[in-house]
Amino acid sequence: MTQSVHVATGQHVGQPGAWERNTQTAIELASAAARMSAELILLPEMTISGFEVEAALSDLALPHDHAVLDQLCEASADLKIAIAAGWVESRDASLAVIHGVFHPDRTISRQCKNSGTGLETDGFHTQSTRVVITVGPMRLGLIICADSCSDNLWKQLRGRVNIIGFPSAGSGQWIQSRDLPNDALLEEVAHQGAAARRRAQEIALSEGVPLILSNPVGKTPHTAWPGNSGIIDRDGHILAWLPEEAVVERMKPGLVTAQVVIDDI
Repeated sequence: MTQSVHVATGQHVGQPGAWERNTQTAIELASAAARMSAELILLPEMTISGFEVEAALSDLALPHDHAVLDQLCEASADLKIAIAAGWVESRDASLAVIHGVFHPDRTISRQCKNSGTGLETDGFHTQSTRVVITVGPMRLGLIICADSCSDNLWKQLRGRVNIIGFPSAGSGQWIQSRDLPNDALLEEVAHQGAAARRRAQEIALSEGVPLILSNPVGKTPHTAWPGNSGIIDRDGHILAWLPEEAVVERMKPGLVTAQVVIDDI
């Protein structure tokens, strides 16, 4: 049996360490998605703590019980939408990159990132097991950025989920292109954006489940992030997309929604 669910993806850039401001932007996007009747919104990796290439992740870390997490719980309850957002978390003298789902019942489901830039630092939790997060009829699996390179982590979700969220910090596109002349930069970011869409389509098709992607868009002190977020059905078709943007002045938060068909599990 199958059924249709309404999901959303939002993109904005979390400013490093600006936890309260980042949280308010996340809530504004969630509110807009709720008004469109979405049941779930996916936001980028580390969108709450913020991320900057030049910053140590330990400097961005929130305590596990910080008030902004309570604010997101309350927003989820008030708006009646599940909010999937990311942050760096400190707990018991250790650190983890987390992507959490804030549920309308005011609970949080956490997924710990397993690998990637910055996680070689002592004190980071990097031994992660994929969890399945229930959001209504959805059995959501989260693959956080560089974790997509691990065949083992994909295998842990296979057959257990009916939708996948793929949040990323989106660093590769801009960092690899930032020193190019302007015309070449536009061309390269567009090229990498097209490659990202093709890869996402291949993942959705190979896994046989819808895929939601969320990347940051906007300027941080040392970097700019070009976006590229969207919703792809289980047959690999793009249902909604926020395309890449290489001109800083045009980088704005964005949101798209779509109905996707999921299998009952």
